[in-house]
Amino acid sequence: GVFGVLSIPFVLVSSVGILLKEQYVPNFAYKQVYQKFIDASKATFTTLKCGDVWRPCLYMYLSFALSLNIHEGMFYWITDPKAGPALSEESVGLMFSFGSIGSLLGLLLYQKVLKDYPYRGVLFWAQLLHGIIGMLDLILVLRLNLKLGVPDKYFVVLDEIVSKCTGRIKRMPLLVISSKLCPPGIEGTFFALLMSIDNFGSLTSSWGGGLLLHVLNDPVEVY
Repeated sequence: GVFGVLSIPFVLVSSVGILLKEQYVPNFAYKQVYQKFIDASKATFTTLKCGDVWRPCLYMYLSFALSLNIHEGMFYWITDPKAGPALSEESVGLMFSFGSIGSLLGLLLYQKVLKDYPYRGVLFWAQLLHGIIGMLDLILVLRLNLKLGVPDKYFVVLDEIVSKCTGRIKRMPLLVISSKLCPPGIEGTFFALLMSIDNFGSLTSSWGGGLLLHVLNDPVEVY
C-alpha cells in the first residue's frame, strides 16, 4: 500500500535513467576535468578567506547548531501512551501536514513582506522569535496547554505551524545571502558548499539535542 506508492518516484527515475540515451564522447579530455577541479578548489579556498564570506558561513552554521533539536524525542513522547499524550496516527499526520502549510506561509510572508527589509533585522527577529516559540514544547510537556483548555492534538498542530513558519523565515535570508556569496565560475560548487554548512549545522543541532537528553537522563527508554 504505502510502500508501493512511495516506490513510484524511484521506479520513474530508474526508468528514465535506463531509457535515456546519452551521446558517447570519444577521446574525452580527463586532464581538463582535473585542471578544472584544481582551479575550482583554489577559487573556493580563496573566497572562503574573505571576511565577507566566512563570517556569514560561521553565522549560518551557529544559527542552526545552537538551536538544539529534540524533535525525535518529542515525537516519541507525543505518541507514547504511557507518558505522553498518545496522539493517533491521524493526529500526527495532520500535524505534519499543517507543518508543511506553515512552512509555505513563512515562504510567502518573506516573499511578500520581509524581502525588502535589511537582512540583519530579519535574521535577528526571526532567530529571537524562533527561540521563544521553542518554549511551546515545554508548555506541551508540562501539560500547561490542558490547563488553558487547549487539547493536545490542536496544540501540537499550532506548535508545528508556528515553528515551521518561523523556521522558514529564518532560513530564507540565509539562502538569499548564500546565492549572493557565490563567485563567478564556481557558483554551483560554492553554493553546494554553503548548503553543506547549513546541513552540518542542522546535524550538529540534532546531535546536541540527543546529547542534552542523554545528559538529563531522559532517553527514549524512560518514556
